Amino acid sequence: MNRRILARWFGVFLLALIGLLGCIEGGPFGGFGISRGVLRGEVQRADMRYRSIMIETGNRERVSFYHNDRTRVSYQNRPYPVGDIEAGDYLEVGTRDPDRENPTADYITVIRKSRR
Repeated sequence: MNRRILARWFGVFLLALIGLLGCIEGGPFGGFGISRGVLRGEVQRADMRYRSIMIETGNRERVSFYHNDRTRVSYQNRPYPVGDIEAGDYLEVGTRDPDRENPTADYITVIRKSRR
């Protein structure tokens, strides 16, 4: 097979593979969304009185979850006060019960603070 044709097919294959990885939430190019017990998105509301946080995922789905005294919260690989989470922050939330209507977070990682 001609090397030029082979190189083109290889390039097309690589572009398709990168595009596929971009669609997978857990992939290196994935966006914010929901994936196997991991929620990612922007905080819409944080209600510390009821220990609940609502995020909006990349596909515009709003998901609420609870946190408790066992929920680990971190920002820049350090413990972080859950009370400092505010609207506009980007979070990753790990849950054991993602199929429940309002799951409880095992961990919350602040990926990026709000620019508000």
